Amino acid sequence: MAKKYALRLPQPHIRRAMRLTFDQFVLTACFQLIFSSMESSLRLITKKIDPVSYEAMQNNFDSIYSSLFRILIENKKKRKRYLKLIDILRLIRNTIQ
Repeated sequence: MAKKYALRLPQPHIRRAMRLTFDQFVLTACFQLIFSSMESSLRLITKKIDPVSYEAMQNNFDSIYSSLFRILIENKKKRKRYLKLIDILRLIRNTIQ
């Protein structure tokens, strides 16, 4: 089958770069999948808790999780830490797209 398509094993000096590129692709895809799952879940939770507010801010994800965290997390210091974490993750995700 390989002869039919003239496939050859890549040169040794190229293999390492190919492995690194593949690893980077897998990590990026994994991050995107996890973040998308988190975003979707937070949107569903917010929509269920406060449908009226959700409709007003559904296009703005940072408003959604900020609102949700204000409702769920009473400790302001802890809430601020979570907000910073999700902000960083959101910005990373936005740079990837």
